[in-house]
Amino acid sequence: TGGCTIVVLANKDKSTMESSIKDNVDTLFGSDVVCRTGGIYNSYDLDKVSAFTAKSIIILAENDNSDPDSIRAVLALINKAKHMPGHITVELINRNHIDMINYIGKNKVESVVAKDTSGRILAQASRQPGLGLIYESLLDFNGPSFYFIDSSNFKGKSFGGIYHYFSNAMVCGVYESNFKRLVFCQDSNYILKTNDKILILANDLSSLKPSLVKVTLIKPGKINTLPVERNKNIYIFGWGENLKDYIFEITNQNNRVRSINIISLIS
Repeated sequence: TGGCTIVVLANKDKSTMESSIKDNVDTLFGSDVVCRTGGIYNSYDLDKVSAFTAKSIIILAENDNSDPDSIRAVLALINKAKHMPGHITVELINRNHIDMINYIGKNKVESVVAKDTSGRILAQASRQPGLGLIYESLLDFNGPSFYFIDSSNFKGKSFGGIYHYFSNAMVCGVYESNFKRLVFCQDSNYILKTNDKILILANDLSSLKPSLVKVTLIKPGKINTLPVERNKNIYIFGWGENLKDYIFEITNQNNRVRSINIISLIS
C-alpha cells in the first residue's frame, strides 16, 4: 500500500530502462515507475513528464562529464517555473560547480557530490572497526529508514518532550525552518516551531503515528565504550583524484595516525 508515481526521464530507450528497473529492483513498495525518453534539459521533454509540478526532482550524473548537462537542466527548470513546488537535488562530479548551482537555484536546489561523501564514509570506516556496518544499516533500503514528519502537532513543546510519543521509532533531530539547517541530537530544551520538521528513524510509516508512551525512568549506569585506537599505521592501495580528501579525513581526528603508506603503480 502507499507509494507514489516515479517518472524516469533519460536519453535512453524506454524499454531498456524498464527492463533494467525490473531486473534490479525487487519491490516498489506500492509505487508506479514510468519511463520516458528525452533530454533532461529540454523544456518540452520536462513539461511532458510534468517536471515543473513534481514534488521532488533528482538529477543524476550519468558519467564523469555530466556536470554541464546537470547545470543546464537546473537552468531549464528554474527559468520555466520560478515558483516550483518541488525541491531539486543534483548529483555533481566536481565540487567546484556547487557555487554555480547554488547561485542558479537559490534555496530550491541542493547539490550532492557523491564521490566526496562516499570517500569520507570510507575514510571514517577505516578508522573505527564496525562503523561500516552502522553506515550500511542506516543508509541501505532494508530495515529502518529516516523520515521527516511535520511538527505542527508538537508546536510549543520542547525537543526533549517528544521522545516518548513514538514507541517504535527513534527521534533523531530537527530541521530548523528559521535557519534552514538539520540538527542531529538537538538540545532537549529547543522549542519546536510551526514549520520545523522532526527527523525520525523508523521501520515503516506506521511507526510514525505519535502516541503517548508510559515511561519508566531508570538510573543511569556506566556506559562501556571501546578503547580509542591510537598510533595506527594506515595503508592505502591505489590512487585516486580524491586521495588528498581521504588523507585529510583520516588524519582529522586528534592525530591518532602514526603513518600513512600509499601503494600504487603511479610513481
